[in-house]
Amino acid sequence: MYYTRLRINDSKGTYLGAISEVESAIFIELKGTKRVIHHKTHKMLSRSLIDSLPESQPIDEFNLQEYINLVSDEIDSSETFEL
Repeated sequence: MYYTRLRINDSKGTYLGAISEVESAIFIELKGTKRVIHHKTHKMLSRSLIDSLPESQPIDEFNLQEYINLVSDEIDSSETFEL
């Protein structure tokens, strides 16, 4: 995952934020002893263009190899639209 930090100045002060520079980024949240994978939760700095992925899921239901295959397939299909 690659994020760029943003510095936004306004009348109330300076706010820091981040923007993802990739099409797919997951965020692993620790909730006590449990871990949750976020695929499409903006508050958790995650994003995905893959419709079949849930917004978030327990880590027990997440398979890294299946995720890599989904992302690879999405990249392969988007290459057909390159100029």
